[in-house]
Amino acid sequence: MVATNGGWMAETRYDFLNAIPSLAALAEYAAQRGCRLINPASSAARIDGVEHLPWEELAPPAGEGSAGALLEEALPEENIATRVAHCQAVEEELNRMRARVTKVRDLAAEGLACNDGLFGRKGRKPDFKYKRRMDEIERILDEEMREESRLVKRWGLAAMLKLSRPDKEREWSDAEIEKAGRDYYTLYRDNAVSLIRLLDAARQRVRSRLEEEKPRPDGKSLLQQWRQDKQPGRCRVFLDRRDQGIDDFPPAIRSGMLELESAFAAAMAQTEHDYKTYILSQQSSPLMVRAKAAALFRNRETERLRRFGDGLEQSTLAERAEYLHLIRGYLAELEQQPETAMRQYRQVTLPILLPESLQRLFTIALQGHDLLTALAVSRRLSEVSFFHVPYFAELLRLTGDGQGAVGIFEDYLKVVRKDFLTMVKLGRLYLELGQREEAARTFGRILEEDPENRAARTLLAELAEGGNGA
Repeated sequence: MVATNGGWMAETRYDFLNAIPSLAALAEYAAQRGCRLINPASSAARIDGVEHLPWEELAPPAGEGSAGALLEEALPEENIATRVAHCQAVEEELNRMRARVTKVRDLAAEGLACNDGLFGRKGRKPDFKYKRRMDEIERILDEEMREESRLVKRWGLAAMLKLSRPDKEREWSDAEIEKAGRDYYTLYRDNAVSLIRLLDAARQRVRSRLEEEKPRPDGKSLLQQWRQDKQPGRCRVFLDRRDQGIDDFPPAIRSGMLELESAFAAAMAQTEHDYKTYILSQQSSPLMVRAKAAALFRNRETERLRRFGDGLEQSTLAERAEYLHLIRGYLAELEQQPETAMRQYRQVTLPILLPESLQRLFTIALQGHDLLTALAVSRRLSEVSFFHVPYFAELLRLTGDGQGAVGIFEDYLKVVRKDFLTMVKLGRLYLELGQREEAARTFGRILEEDPENRAARTLLAELAEGGNGA
C-alpha cells in the first residue's frame, strides 16, 4: 500500500513500490539543477520532491513557446557526433565489464577443478595444495574483483541462496563438503557464463546503434537487430534522424522496413497489452485470489479486504460468488460477528476453497466452546484434508470417544509412519484407556526411529516404574 497524491492509500506492485525511492532521488537531483517536477495525477504514488498540482491549476506561461520547444531547449544537443560518442563510451564499459566477468568465470572454473583435486577426483590424488589455491581464489573474488563477483552472484541469486544450509553448526562429512564446493563453483561459473551472454547481446545492440549512424549502413543487419529486440518502431527513429524515407533504400531492405512499419502501427493500435493481461490474470486466477484474500485476512487488513471483495464482484472470475462468501466470512470474523461468518463459510462448496472455509468454521466453533459443531466440522475437514486427521482424532478423545480416536490415529500412522508427535498422543491415549502394552509398544517404536525423543523416553520409563504415564 502506498500514499497517493490525492491523500488515500492504494495498492501497487512490488516493482513499482521499489521504484519510489529511486524516483525521489532523481527528483532531488533535478531540484538541485533548478527543475520543478509536477505530477497532476491524484491517483499516482506520492513521491518526495514531486509536487502534485491538479490539471486545472496547470497553465503554461504565456509567450514561452510550445512544451516541445522548451524541452528541446533544455536538453543537451543531440547529433551524430554526440550519439556516436555515447555509444562508444557504453561499448567501452561493456567491454571492460565483460573482460572482468570472464575472469570471474575462469576463476570459478579453476575453483571447480581445485575442488576435484582436493578430494582426488578425475584421476588425481588428494592434495591439500588445492585448498590453498581455493582460498586464494576466494580472496581474489572478494577483494580484487569485488564488484564483478557480486554482480555474478546477484545474477543467479535464487540459485545461490539454495546453497545455504540451516545445519551449518554440525560437522559435515567429506562427501558433503565436496558436494557443497562443487555446487558453489558450478553455479558461480554458470552465472558468469549467463551474464557474459547478456553483455554480448548488449554489445551487439550498441554496435547496431553505431551502424545506424554510418553514411551507408548495413540495412540487413539493422533489420535483424530490430526484429530480435522486438523494436519495430526503431525503423522510424532511424529514418527520422537521417531525414530519409523507406523509398530511399533498395527493394529488399524496403520490404523489411515496410513490415516493421506495419508491426509498429499494429502495436500502437493494440488495446490488449502485456500489463493489462497481467492485471486480468491476477483478478481471474483462483489460486492468486485465494492467496491474496487469505493474506489480507491474516494480516487483519479489513479495509483492503473489503476493497478486494468489491473489486472481485466486478471481475470475470467464474466462481466469484464462492470467493465472495469466503471474503465476507473473513470480514465478519474481523468485525467480531462469528454467527455471520459461519453462515458465509457454510455456503462455500468450491473444492479449492472448502478446506479453508471448513478450517475457519472449526476455529470459530472451538473459540465458542461448541464441541459438537467442532466435531462435525472436524470430521468433514478430515475428509478433504488428510493432515487434519490427527486433530479429528484428538477431538474424538476430548469428547469421550477414546476407542474411536485410537482407530483414527492408527489408520493415520499407517500412512504417515514417522509423525512422532501423533505417535506420542496415541501412546498417551492407550494409557488413558488402560492399554499399557500397546502404549509401551508405541513408545518403543518411537525410540527405535528417534532415540532422542524425550517424551517417549520419559513415558516409557514411567511405565517401567509402574506409573500411569499421565
